[in-house]
Amino acid sequence: MSKIYRVPALDTNYIWIIQPDTAHDHVWIIDPGESEPVLRLLAQLNLKPVALLITHHHKDHTGGIAGILDTYNVPVYGPESERIPQITHYLHDGDSFHIEHLAVDVMATPGHTLDSHSYLVHADAGPNWLFCGDALFSGGCGRVFEGTAAQGLASLRRLTVLDDSTLLYCGHEYTRQNLIFARHVEPDNEMAGQRLDNIDRQIATEGASLPSSIGLEKQINPYLRLHSATLQRSIEHHFGEKISDEVALFAHLRRWKDHF
Repeated sequence: MSKIYRVPALDTNYIWIIQPDTAHDHVWIIDPGESEPVLRLLAQLNLKPVALLITHHHKDHTGGIAGILDTYNVPVYGPESERIPQITHYLHDGDSFHIEHLAVDVMATPGHTLDSHSYLVHADAGPNWLFCGDALFSGGCGRVFEGTAAQGLASLRRLTVLDDSTLLYCGHEYTRQNLIFARHVEPDNEMAGQRLDNIDRQIATEGASLPSSIGLEKQINPYLRLHSATLQRSIEHHFGEKISDEVALFAHLRRWKDHF
């Protein structure tokens, strides 16, 4: 049986740790933004890291690599990026590898950064797991810092064709802020409103709003709902122009959220 550990880090980050088989102490660490909370958890639970897995180069996802490598001599898997010098095993779009017995598919998801990767882990029981860094959040998506709007939208579309049951493990606890914006731009979306009304209770009782699921995100996430007539009208009203192209709708919506 497999297990996923959630490690809060920095202000809003989550570091995810996969234990492929709870009968053994081996774990993989995903996006260690800092090392101390990871090392503390490993010591408390007597877990042994066998590899690190990185989604993109931003420091809040890589800042803890050096500290972990100071203690454990393990390989580092991730995108071929000169901005992540510790990578020892380059992964490319379409690659597959294994986290012990768990098969993993590599999906390039540029937009937030050009080196962004998402990893679909085929769980041994129940729904699959998607570790997508900052490409997709619950209720939102990452800012388009390096890629184009077209790339960002294409990446989201690629993720949303995954099975609705796929569990979403993203890099930040941004759900509440994202849903406030989602309800603002699509006020008749009852599902997003209900999710927002319940989010504080969920975080208080469960410690986080994650994981979400692809199916839920299709119902509440405005970046996945550009087909919504209400959302289209909101964007056009806010910017005072007619917008018919979905890439332009995405770009305007992301720009709106950047300054919301």
